[in-house]
Amino acid sequence: MAAPPPTLAHPASAAAALAPRAADLTRLAFKYETLGALRRERSAGAPLPGAATFKALAREFPGALQELDTLPLELIDARATELHAAARAAELRAAARPAGAAAPAGGGEADDPAEALAPWMRWLFAWHALMRGALLVKAALRGARDVDDERAADLAARAAATAGVPFPVALVHGVARPPDGRIARLVLAHAAECFEAAPEVIADAVFPASAGRRRRTKSAAAT
Repeated sequence: MAAPPPTLAHPASAAAALAPRAADLTRLAFKYETLGALRRERSAGAPLPGAATFKALAREFPGALQELDTLPLELIDARATELHAAARAAELRAAARPAGAAAPAGGGEADDPAEALAPWMRWLFAWHALMRGALLVKAALRGARDVDDERAADLAARAAATAGVPFPVALVHGVARPPDGRIARLVLAHAAECFEAAPEVIADAVFPASAGRRRRTKSAAAT
């Protein structure tokens, strides 16, 4: 039986803990710049880089190769531009903070991340981060479905170090027994609970091409 997603006592605090810093936004912009360059090279018929390039992208940004294959180039470029602008704004806010003042809870650069960043930016950062942690846990478990508390705590700490965000012990148990065998669904449910948003809304924002396919499928089924 699949493990239920972790239950959060304070979703607002959980969302704050997933707030990206300026450097995180810059890395996301880099991802889209790289995807744009790869797409243009492919369209021009230029030789593609070696497998190491794609493996590095997938390791740091799980799901990025899906974006490479499905996102319109104009959206890739637009996201790179918007993320760079958000990173610069976050840097300015951090510079304007009085000396000695505490940074916002969770490490985010904004006093109110919901106001300072477009929701898709926060959700996308969280998705990549949590998936990095989940994939590390999956590899470490090697198919094991039962994890004792001591090992789960160790794996949660390792996953958090890889993700750069908190990774609950309950999420480790969830990776061992993911819903329908899909870790992505587990991570999505956890992110949805953290942000108090519907899972499908987050999924559509993170992977808009999938949202388009889902709408077309529903439309076809209705006719």
